[in-house]
Amino acid sequence: GLWSRGSVGHVSGECKACHWVHSRTGCTQGRDCRFCHIPHTSEEVGKVGADKRAYCHRFAKVIFDSYSYRPATFEDLVRGFGCRSKYLQTHLWNLTGRLGHGGRADEKG
Repeated sequence: GLWSRGSVGHVSGECKACHWVHSRTGCTQGRDCRFCHIPHTSEEVGKVGADKRAYCHRFAKVIFDSYSYRPATFEDLVRGFGCRSKYLQTHLWNLTGRLGHGGRADEKG
């Protein structure tokens, strides 16, 4: 699943990434996993592996589908969820263009 008990500290940087959630088999602990299920990727966008890219795309789609009708909330989520994954943040910012106002109010923040 996309959420886990360990995801609570993601925005504050107090979480540790689950290394199974983005794998083909997924995390067997699900919501009870003590590790973060929000994507963590390296700073270099081009070095993200295929499994992590696919997971980021699935994660971004869920966020977009769930919050696109609330642009301000969506942009807050982009900043929060993207803080540990430049790849996810870039993908989510690209989706803000579908909101009709261009997004990227704080692209670097």
